[in-house]
Amino acid sequence: MLKVLHENDGLKRKLNVFGANYKKLELQNRILKANISSLYKTAKSEIERKNNQIAELRNQLDDLILRRARNAQSSHGQQ
Repeated sequence: MLKVLHENDGLKRKLNVFGANYKKLELQNRILKANISSLYKTAKSEIERKNNQIAELRNQLDDLILRRARNAQSSHGQQ
C-alpha cells in the first residue's frame, strides 16, 4: 500500500511538472503567433511600399525618356 501511495505522489509531481510545461509552451505559442502575425503584416506593408517606390521610379524614368525624346525631336527640327 505504501508503495502505491509513493508512486501516486510521484505521478502527481510529474503531472504538475507537465502542467507547468504545458502552460509555458502555450504562452510561448501565443507569443510566437503574435510575432509571426506582426512580421507578416510588416513584410506585406514593406512589399507594398517597395512596389509603390518602384512604380514611382518607373514613372520618373518614363518622364525622363519622353523628355529626351521631345528634346531630340525639337533639336532635329531646328537643324
